[in-house]
Amino acid sequence: MWTGVLCIAAGLFCEAAPAEDGAAKVKGSAGLTFNSKYIWRGQNLLDGPVLQPQGCLSYAGWTGTVWANYDLDEGDEWTEVDYTLDYTTSLGIVTSSLEILSASVGYTYYTFPPLRHHPEAGVHDDSHEVYAGLSLDTFLSPSLIAYYDFEQGDGMYYEAAVAHSFSLGAPVLSLGGSVGYNDGQWGYESSFSAALLSVGLDVPVTKALTWNATAAVSLALDGQYEDEFYGSTGLSVGF
Repeated sequence: MWTGVLCIAAGLFCEAAPAEDGAAKVKGSAGLTFNSKYIWRGQNLLDGPVLQPQGCLSYAGWTGTVWANYDLDEGDEWTEVDYTLDYTTSLGIVTSSLEILSASVGYTYYTFPPLRHHPEAGVHDDSHEVYAGLSLDTFLSPSLIAYYDFEQGDGMYYEAAVAHSFSLGAPVLSLGGSVGYNDGQWGYESSFSAALLSVGLDVPVTKALTWNATAAVSLALDGQYEDEFYGSTGLSVGF
């Protein structure tokens, strides 16, 4: 499942840039990522290879995203398609002393195509989630996000994260870490879920095209979850 203040899908970033003064421009990106498995909030949703396409459009602080997951292993089918609308703005619009602080709010509509064809599973085919978050434009870019699923997921999820990037000439090396707390979402008992550590490399191919690769480890923080290691690679184009 796709989530977040950033449109993130294993290496593809369509950043929900804060609204700023001046002439707004439409920006966008599209990409395709291959993942060795599908891990989300500490949960192993698919334990085999998947393809995850994504497209984003941003304008004046608003970002719309379509993200999908295709099971390349046993299912050989589209298992999920998500639609997200995000608004991010710098709190510098309130006072200059808060210009390094950004706030984001958003909504995600989760759809699960296979469930529409198997109603006997007893699970409806979609869910709805809203979120709100704060991030600091400073060292390690700390952020805190709260998610509330008011449909099938029925619960809260909280995530604190840090990230930092290093320029290696044209390539960019990115390090990230996050800790999640699941407060009853998707039938789980309330507990810390997992600590996620990742390292990624973005290599420009052309001015618009970028190749990326990511390695990540999800460390279980409760017995309801398991440790997971996975990797991804993909291409994205910005415009």
